[in-house]
Amino acid sequence: MENITIKQLTTPEELKKVEELQKKVWGMQDIDVVPTHMLIAATMAGGLVLGAYDENKNLIGFVFGIVGYKNGKIIHHSHMAGVLPEKRYKGLGYLLKSKQREYVLKQGIDLIVWTFDPLRGPNANLNFRKLGVISNTYIRDVYGNLRDNINIGLPSDRFLVEWWIKSKRVEKYLDPDFKKPTLEDILKINPHNAIEVEYKNGIEVVKDIDTNFSSSIVIARIPSDADLLKKKNFRELINWRISTRELFEKLFLKGYIAIDFISIKGSTSHRENYYVFIRNSKEKILEEPNYLNLIK
Repeated sequence: MENITIKQLTTPEELKKVEELQKKVWGMQDIDVVPTHMLIAATMAGGLVLGAYDENKNLIGFVFGIVGYKNGKIIHHSHMAGVLPEKRYKGLGYLLKSKQREYVLKQGIDLIVWTFDPLRGPNANLNFRKLGVISNTYIRDVYGNLRDNINIGLPSDRFLVEWWIKSKRVEKYLDPDFKKPTLEDILKINPHNAIEVEYKNGIEVVKDIDTNFSSSIVIARIPSDADLLKKKNFRELINWRISTRELFEKLFLKGYIAIDFISIKGSTSHRENYYVFIRNSKEKILEEPNYLNLIK
């Protein structure tokens, strides 16, 4: 990675640049941008805006979160994290989240939550595979009709993820030497495969969904590239949204927790992306980083 500087942003001059960055990252209209005065108010109330600068002191990424209160507990709600398109997939998102964790730990808070689109593989890979989040909450159309270039026209369904930043699980997942389970490891214990996929004209299509869960571990496929699918066949992306919505809601209702995401090179030119769900207690999951040890 190039020489990157991460710093807390607090002044109007710094935060004004975050307004412009939001437009570049998501293609937002002015009406949808979180304005400077709101960013300032949030930081005054204990929230956080971190900016990532390149070696030429250009703002290329940011993360923004606020302090919240949920179920009798003070939490940090991470509302936005974005990186310029040309700077993505180079570890910058991971670096920003790691710095966010350091700051929030100093506040004495041990839980960061945020939402993300479960059909977006790169986001799932960062959140589950690299950071060690978990989720058992699916929210339909949480933001209503979004108007930015990435989300327009697609129901804004989201996973609400929990990042327990002091847990053994997260500490291990952030350790580069920790060996995480592979898809091959999971297949050895006969998981329930919830989604069968077929290809039509080079496009991944949901062929069948099996919700007759009997295993303590379930894998579920999502598209290899939601952005590409949106360009090729938006109707099929909508079908993925509706199909996975029903599946994920049933999994969570039956006590499963989303715990991992695995992306591999498939037999075709597409990648194969899988969520991993297990049925166990949240407490045990946070204490046992190798979740395969929890499978009965």
